[in-house]
Amino acid sequence: MELKTEDNTVENDTEINDKAQDVLLEDDEPFVTSAPKLSKEEFYKHPSMSMIRKGISSVGIVCYISAVFTVMVSIMQTIFDKSLNVTAMVVGSLITAVLLIGLGLGIHLMRSKVCMYILLGFALLNCITTMIFEGMPGGVLILAIAIMGTINFSNFEKAWAEYQATGHITDTYNINNNPLMKDIQLFGKK
Repeated sequence: MELKTEDNTVENDTEINDKAQDVLLEDDEPFVTSAPKLSKEEFYKHPSMSMIRKGISSVGIVCYISAVFTVMVSIMQTIFDKSLNVTAMVVGSLITAVLLIGLGLGIHLMRSKVCMYILLGFALLNCITTMIFEGMPGGVLILAIAIMGTINFSNFEKAWAEYQATGHITDTYNINNNPLMKDIQLFGKK
């Protein structure tokens, strides 16, 4: 496409783009349109927040799986070890399972930060008490997933605050785009 300027010279697309880039570099402020602001729910569902959404959802799913696993292990222990106090063990594992399911639902479906912090506290308490009474750490998976979920919640809040201030949506706060995490690869070869 060609465009005539004020002094009747003809410019092509490349020249126009170069001039626009020069203007952008001189101003050092990107052009911001007055697009309608997204609600927090719409912002959460935006494609750039997909990794944060997956991280938060995975916390709830791991809570569900852990609750089922807790009940299954408790039932197997009561079947195979008759010397244990069956009532206390079953009641304790059922309380833990109900707590995990409730917190998982709060985190997964309602995206509750309060539930996330309660899960983090529960996981820390569980890990410490298991270490004291049994001599080995227990509940490390829940502790790790609670820490990951807390990081994802705080990254979402930072991204939301940045969007509110600037109107720009970036995926800077996705854990995969974190420069501190660039050398860490969980699966596969580097």
